[in-house]
Amino acid sequence: MQHVIRWIATAVVVVSSNALSFASTAPNAQTRGEAAHFSFDMLGEGARTASDALLRAAGWDAVDYGRQYISKPGVAFREFPLTTGFADYLLYVNGEAVGAGEAKRAGTTLSTVAEQSQKYLEGLKAALPSAQLPLPFAYESTGTETYFRDERDPDARSRRVFAFHRPET
Repeated sequence: MQHVIRWIATAVVVVSSNALSFASTAPNAQTRGEAAHFSFDMLGEGARTASDALLRAAGWDAVDYGRQYISKPGVAFREFPLTTGFADYLLYVNGEAVGAGEAKRAGTTLSTVAEQSQKYLEGLKAALPSAQLPLPFAYESTGTETYFRDERDPDARSRRVFAFHRPET
């Protein structure tokens, strides 16, 4: 079921059961005059919202990238740009990057996400402050299930945890 929320000049925003869509009907929307269309996965955003709550419960400050300084003890920056893509979360402790987190929709098998979070551990620009490179800690979470991996462990693999670790630990 879809509902038109608002018509703004030459744009229509549509909400369906699992996605928010934006379609522009402006003639110059694309070079050939075709309608531009963008979708934002609300189920993925829901996973991010649930992960935000888990991070805050563990003492992290979950903020959008570029919106806050990294001087707080534990900051989880959302959508952090890396050389290997955008990490859902980049975790900073006392001003140094220590890990990355990947938010997935409920029902996702998290053991299949470890490869994706691994590339985020390796994608931090060397000029940014970090505990070590590649970053040591990876999280994958659906908001109901969370996995953690410490790359310093000789048998590094994602393991289920009950919560995100606190920044001071």
